[in-house]
This record gives sequence, structure tokens and C-alpha cells, in this order.
Amino acid sequence: MKYLRSILYLLLMINAEGIVAQTHSLSLQEAITLGLKNRNDLKSHEYDVLISENQLKASRKEWIPDLAGSADARYNARLSQTVVPAGMIGNAEPMKVSLESKTNSVYALNLSQPLLNPSITNDIRIAKNNVALQKERRNISENEIRLAITESYLNVLLKDVQYKLTRENEKRYYEYLQMAEGKYKLGAMIENDYLKARLDYQNAVASSKTREKDYDLAFNELKYQMNVPRSETVVIRDSIQSVFIASPLPQESIAGENRPEIKQLKLLRENAALQIRKARQNALPSISLYASYGHQFQYKNFDYSNRDWWTPYSYAGLKVSIPLTFNLKNNSTISEHQLRSVQAGFDLEQGLSDVRFEVSQALARIATSSYNLEKSRANYELSKAIFLSNQKQFKLGVFQYAQVLESERTIATSEENYIQSIYDALMARYYWMKATGTFPVAN
Repeated sequence: MKYLRSILYLLLMINAEGIVAQTHSLSLQEAITLGLKNRNDLKSHEYDVLISENQLKASRKEWIPDLAGSADARYNARLSQTVVPAGMIGNAEPMKVSLESKTNSVYALNLSQPLLNPSITNDIRIAKNNVALQKERRNISENEIRLAITESYLNVLLKDVQYKLTRENEKRYYEYLQMAEGKYKLGAMIENDYLKARLDYQNAVASSKTREKDYDLAFNELKYQMNVPRSETVVIRDSIQSVFIASPLPQESIAGENRPEIKQLKLLRENAALQIRKARQNALPSISLYASYGHQFQYKNFDYSNRDWWTPYSYAGLKVSIPLTFNLKNNSTISEHQLRSVQAGFDLEQGLSDVRFEVSQALARIATSSYNLEKSRANYELSKAIFLSNQKQFKLGVFQYAQVLESERTIATSEENYIQSIYDALMARYYWMKATGTFPVAN
């Protein structure tokens, strides 16, 4: 029994260690790295790349010689006959002669090697284009995931600060309530102001609960974006201020034309041109080398041990295939890809226009958020000075509770606005990174 208890205890300890091991302590870049590693949609895109690379290998292997063995064993139930004219072999009358044997067996090794085949060459070019296209689609997905994780991570930081601010407000309102109770009992405060202080404290408690739930929801969103189970623990190491300091400053010279979306549109236009080239060159001749080496056995039965009836044979040749009516059938295919090429050109021009607009909007957003950040910082410092002065006057009995309450609300609003402005300035920078295709690569 003691032995069984020891085993159970050991298993519980192992499970406990496993649970502890599921704690993730993450900076922003580490969160992005973990998300890129865990996301199933990105894994699916990675398999698209692998599939396209495999298709490229298959296209290149079309140049490999086709070497095959063949075996043909035939029994002739009724032999065909040939008419021999009179006098050809000393016969007085025309006669029928069979020139075949009852059995005919052929065992050979056959070789076919393409020497000139425009279709294979173009298939390789198209396969290379498809590999590049799938990689850009994967890059687009990576950038979207990076931005989603970044936004979720910063939102957790924002909600954490907001929750801490409401907790501080709750403590301050509790202090006011304690002072109000003392003054009310001494008759230095009217009942209405005392009840108002109680209500304000209760509202502060309710606000803290709401902020706490918002924080939990933000954390769940971050775990979802990183594809981490809710049961696992995630610890955030960065702060809004540290991320803001570490985030790169925008450069107006970057136009965003290096974005994977633009590369994808260029590759689609290139693909249409390759398809046109392939369709036209399919009408060109193809040349292949063929050869065969084998042994033939002809006898009245399948007695392969009789070596006298085995005869070797071999041959080699060039095969030229010239399509004659292919262009008549291929005109519609060429027309289709010509239309797709024009369409891809329009898509590319529109994509470039969209990117330029996104970059200009991102720069404008950065300018606005930077201005708001400076103003909110100044307002916060001013409201803090006013609040400290009013709080001191309230303790001395110079100010009424309503006056202190007004300054309390002002500093709370200023704190919220200041933190929100830092978050907005950060997100403006990351939206600029997305617009310009300059996301930092997570290691």
C-alpha cells in the first residue's frame, strides 16, 4: 500500500512539474515568435510553400530519361500465312507459307530522353513563379499575424495600466470616504456630501471590477492570437513605455512598394506572361531520343532453355513531333491569359495606389498621435499638480468635497488619456511598419 502511495505521489509531482512548465514569460518579440511558431494557419501556408517546391522538383525531373523494362510473351493459336508466288522457291503453284512461330517472346530495355521540349521548360518557369508566389502569401499571413499579436500584446499592457489606475482611484476614493465619515460624525460635512463620497467609492469599486474583466478578456485575446491554450500561464515582461522606447521611428523615404502584397501582384502578372509564353510555345516541335535493347525468343513452345532460338536486337532513333493544328485549338487559351495579364496589371496599379495611401495615412496617424501624446503628457502633469494642491486644501478644510472630487476626476481622465495616447502612438508606428512592409523579424 505504501509503495502504491509513493507511485501516486511521484505521478502527481510529475504532473505538477508539467503544469509549471507551461508558463510563458514573454516580451513582445518573444510573443510574436511564439505566435508564428504556433499558428496553424501559418503552418498551412508553409505547407503550400513545400508543395510548390515539390512541384518544381517534379517539373525539373521531366528532363530525366524514361528507362523502362518490357516483357511480351505471346502464343499464336493460329499462325498467319503469306502467299508465295509460283516459282519463287521452286514451287510450281502458288502456295501459302507461315513465317511465324507458335510462340514469340520479347524482353527489352527501352529508353526515351527528351532533347527539346518547350513545354517542360515553361512548366519549370511557372513552377518557380508559383514557389515565389506561395512564399509571398506566407509573408502576407506572417505580417497580419505579427500585427494582430502586437495589437493584442499592447492591448494587454493598456488594460493592465487602466486596471491599476482604477485600483489607485478606488484607494483614493476610500481615503476620501474615511475622511468624509470623520467629518460627518463631527458635523463638519453635510449628509449629502457624505452619501456622495460613499457612492463615489462604490462606483470606483465597480469600475475596478470592470477593468479587471477587460484585462482578462485582453489576455484571452492575446493567447488566442498566439494559439496558446487558456489553461497555460502567460507573463508579460514588457511595459508600454519600454515598447515605445524600443519601437523604431518611421522614415518618410520608405514608400511601401516592397510589401509582400505588391510582390504577390507582380508575380501574378509574371505568371500570366509565362502562361501566354507556354501556350504559344506548345505549338513548337519537340525532339526526343529513343532506344531499345532486347532479346527475342521464337519457337514452337516456351522452352527458354533452348539458347539457339534467342536472338538479340537493338535500335535507336530521333523522334520529332510537330503540332499542325494545335494553334487552332490554343487560341482561346492564349486569349484567356492575355486578359488575365491585363487584369493583373490593373490589380498591380491599384495595389501600389492602395499602399501609397496606407503609408501616407500611417504617417498622418503618427503625426497626430505624437501631438496628442505631448499634449496629454503636459495635461497630466498639470492636473497632477492641481490635484495635489486641492487634496492638501481639502485635508485642511479649505475646499469642499465637490471641489476635490472635480480635481480627482480631472487627474483620472488625464491619466487615462496619457496612457491611451502612448498606446495610440505605438499602434501608429506598427501600422506604419505594416504599410511599408518593414516589420522587424522576430528571432
